[in-house]
Amino acid sequence: MALFTVTLSLAVAFAAPPLTPAEAVYGELKLSTPVDPKPLPKEFHPDGVSLEEVRKNPKRYPVRAAVLEAIEVLEQSRGTIPLRTEIRRVDLGKPQVMKEIFKQQEGPAIAIAMLDDVQKSLLSLEAVRHREPSRRWQAHFDFVLAEVEFHLALNHEYNDMLAHARSENLPELQPARGEVGWRLVPTETMKSRGPIRKIASSARERFERLAIAEPDTPWGIQAARFQNAPPGRQWLPMTDLVDP
Repeated sequence: MALFTVTLSLAVAFAAPPLTPAEAVYGELKLSTPVDPKPLPKEFHPDGVSLEEVRKNPKRYPVRAAVLEAIEVLEQSRGTIPLRTEIRRVDLGKPQVMKEIFKQQEGPAIAIAMLDDVQKSLLSLEAVRHREPSRRWQAHFDFVLAEVEFHLALNHEYNDMLAHARSENLPELQPARGEVGWRLVPTETMKSRGPIRKIASSARERFERLAIAEPDTPWGIQAARFQNAPPGRQWLPMTDLVDP
């Protein structure tokens, strides 16, 4: 008994503290939790229905089930596009480099297919979103739909820019200025076709509405950050002087 008591005491002593309501929201959205998240208003607190119950009863909780499915896809899509994409002039056109660019397009292509499916699923439920009694899950729905559209448009744009590189449709370099290649950088103006630009515009509008409606909540705070994220990408010359 003594050994059991000591073991139990140690387990209790080193148990992780319970999540605050705000931390739980970030956890459900699979987003990094800020160091000191703002308190969550009570109207957004959980209603006692567990995530496991939602997954077991998707017909009873259609909005919540669709949100959980979308979050799983977002987890994979958030890391699809690398932070840096560069091509040096001396490498352009080489078969191995062209193969690498083609291979790099696989991730965005898969992400686009998955994001397109969940976007359609969420849009099919948008008309009945108001029937979801939990404000927490209504906010989840609004944020997740906006993020799905954002990543859908961004992956299309990134994939298109890689296609430009494969076809060597890149800005002309000026060696006299030390330009040795190209870097893909964020920009407000998208190069993708009209329907993709409309998806990006829809995402930004959704983020804007959420940021205004729920400014001090996890959803509003994250929405404000996404709202200012440039949806476009463009190839710009780079130099060894700036980019060794």
